[in-house]
Amino acid sequence: MCLTICTTSEHAFEPFFTTKSEGHGTGLGLSQVFGFVTQSRGHVRIESVVGKGTTVRLDLPKATEAAAPPVVAAEGEAPRGAGETILIVEDDADVRAAVAAMVSDLGYGVIEADGPEQALCILAEQPVALVFSDVVMPGPITSRQLAERARALQPRAKVLFTSGYTQNRSTTTDSWTRASS
Repeated sequence: MCLTICTTSEHAFEPFFTTKSEGHGTGLGLSQVFGFVTQSRGHVRIESVVGKGTTVRLDLPKATEAAAPPVVAAEGEAPRGAGETILIVEDDADVRAAVAAMVSDLGYGVIEADGPEQALCILAEQPVALVFSDVVMPGPITSRQLAERARALQPRAKVLFTSGYTQNRSTTTDSWTRASS
């Protein structure tokens, strides 16, 4: 791993943070690592010493139960759902429609929401197995806050974050880590 040591290294886990010039990377790598590790109830930290190098330390808890056997689809065939309901939260109507069509074709029930506010109203009324949400959402409720509130409303629901931003997308707001209200 190569990590540029600079005064902004404390931002290394923020989505879309990068020390690279525009068009040369999104910065999503370490935020993905951070998300995986913290969802696994672990810890991650970066230690950098100029002239010595950088260490990224991942501490993960020991598994307390045996791993479930992997789901293996027939060659060339995607795993299919059994009617579980997936809530798709995406502010771009075209992207939302495309995702909904693909998910539905895989055998899942689909409910669509154009943002976190609508998603929370749906979650208060209808059970879902999965909240499939864009990472960056407009408005006062961040995707992280949506996930926290979704889990409070439906503790058994899983949350999957996605992002469709291309490498030439830049952002100056940190909507992922903004403080929860």
